[in-house]
Amino acid sequence: AWPEMSSLTFNGGGTSLAVPVTSNCSWECQTDQSWLYASRSAESGNLVIIASENLWDYAREGYITITLNGEYLASIYVIQRAAEVSMETNTLTFENTAGTYELTLESEVSWTATTSHTWLNVSPSSGSAGESTLKITASANSSIYDRTGYVYIKIGDINKVEIPVRQRGLYIEFDLHLLFRDCIH
Repeated sequence: AWPEMSSLTFNGGGTSLAVPVTSNCSWECQTDQSWLYASRSAESGNLVIIASENLWDYAREGYITITLNGEYLASIYVIQRAAEVSMETNTLTFENTAGTYELTLESEVSWTATTSHTWLNVSPSSGSAGESTLKITASANSSIYDRTGYVYIKIGDINKVEIPVRQRGLYIEFDLHLLFRDCIH
C-alpha cells in the first residue's frame, strides 16, 4: 500500500533521488511541473526523482502522482528551495594604492561575478557549484576623493550577494597634538 501523501524537500541545486519501492504491480508516475521529473526505473523498480536547479529567488513546489491503470494511488509533495550562494559580505576597504582581497564563495549551482565600476575587478568571473576562491582587485586611486563600488554574485539573472567596496583617495594627515606641544615649549 502506498502512503496517502508524502513530502520531500530539496536544496536549490539540481537533485536526483532514487526512492526504493516494493510493489507487486506495474505503477506509473507523473509530475505537474516542468522542473520536476519522475519515472519508474526499469531495472530496480525504484521511483527516480530529478529536480532541475532552482535559479529563481524563491522556493517552488510540485506534485508527483502515482497511479495504477489510471487510478490514483498516492501523491508526493515536493518543495525545492531557491539555490543558495554564501560568502563574506562585509565592506572591503582598500587604501588608495592597488590591492587585492581573496574571499571564499560556496554555491549550490553555477554563478557569475561582476563589478559596478571599471576600477574594480573580480576573478574568476564565473564558476560552478562548490567552493571557489574569488580575487577582488582595486586599481590605484589617484584622486583626492574616496570611491565606492560593488561586487555582485548572481545565480541566473538574480543578484544573490552584493559586496560593498570602499577605496580611499589621496590624503594628508597631520598630528596637530604634536604640533601644538612643540609650539608651547
